[in-house]
Amino acid sequence: MNLLACPICLNALKKQDRSLACAMNHTFDIAREGYVNLLLPQHRHSRQPGDNADMAASRTRFLDAGFYHPLAMELQRILSQFDGPLVDLGCGEGYFTALMSAVASPVYGIDISKPAIKAACKRAREVTFVVSSTAHLPFADESLGIAMVVMAPFGKDVSRVVRRGGVLIRVTPGPAHLQELKQMLYAAPRQHERAAEELATFALVESVRQETRIAELSRENLADLIGMTPLRYRTSKVQQAEIERRDTTPVTIDFQIDIFARQ
Repeated sequence: MNLLACPICLNALKKQDRSLACAMNHTFDIAREGYVNLLLPQHRHSRQPGDNADMAASRTRFLDAGFYHPLAMELQRILSQFDGPLVDLGCGEGYFTALMSAVASPVYGIDISKPAIKAACKRAREVTFVVSSTAHLPFADESLGIAMVVMAPFGKDVSRVVRRGGVLIRVTPGPAHLQELKQMLYAAPRQHERAAEELATFALVESVRQETRIAELSRENLADLIGMTPLRYRTSKVQQAEIERRDTTPVTIDFQIDIFARQ
């Protein structure tokens, strides 16, 4: 089942050989990896938006090491309570998206980064991966039952595409997330503030906090963690080198999972 809509006119897209086309003859090629690029030029905002190939590779290595597996299992538990097509907004290289396909169908992964989507296609052939802005979603009005956002930005358009009675599951950093790293980097590190709960047309119905301490993170794992997070840009090369000289480092991972119902 294909629920994708043309990003230009929002008419349904139908497969025609190796492309998707709408009734207005807007056509989009399917890449050899299996994804389709529905990102319009006016929604790019930079020459190469989103994560680059190095960041996608760091994320793949770190997540495949299993450090965020407990979060994935908790998301599976939550999602098993709901029905309907699922979209993972800002899916990155598809780690969580692929695992969610065990409890939801069909599943779509949306990310503005082409390198990330290329990596995601290697994880799950049953998932439809799309290069697109999460602020301008290529779906018809109220066509989805579940939207999931794991540590990624998204826009108000989610209110349009999730049907009434559907849900939005949002994962944001908990107060203690990566606190040990921040203590190494900043003179006065602050805890993460709770993300705003107010979302148009959505009502908060449940919150779950999941906190785990990784006793020993290797220097390779630590380099990948820094490489896949905003710390990559906020940390000087000298600071990164100092941290990565440690053989092991304890790190707290802390997530806030909020479940919203579409009104």
